[in-house]
Amino acid sequence: DIFDAIEYSYFYVPLINLNVFAEKLARKYNLPMIGTSDAHELDVLETTYSLIDCSELTAEAVFDAIRSNRVKIITHPVSYAAFVSTSLSILWQAVRRGAGKEKR
Repeated sequence: DIFDAIEYSYFYVPLINLNVFAEKLARKYNLPMIGTSDAHELDVLETTYSLIDCSELTAEAVFDAIRSNRVKIITHPVSYAAFVSTSLSILWQAVRRGAGKEKR
């Protein structure tokens, strides 16, 4: 097995939540899920995160707890404004990268 868990992403709104596919994968492969903020921006730090029940604060204990599914995901959707803004920013970056390749 190469994966210990499946990521539950912070980047969703009530009407668009691709985490449903991650949840299906986790069930299919009997893997725990961990909530992540993917915090490139501080304002999303508290939108999705994991509470991990481990015996001590070591990497080994944390990974053991994750593998044993002793994880509680805390999550709140981002605002629609943040979702649209971030989506447009990602799209713009992709367009710029693509435009840069054409100039070479």
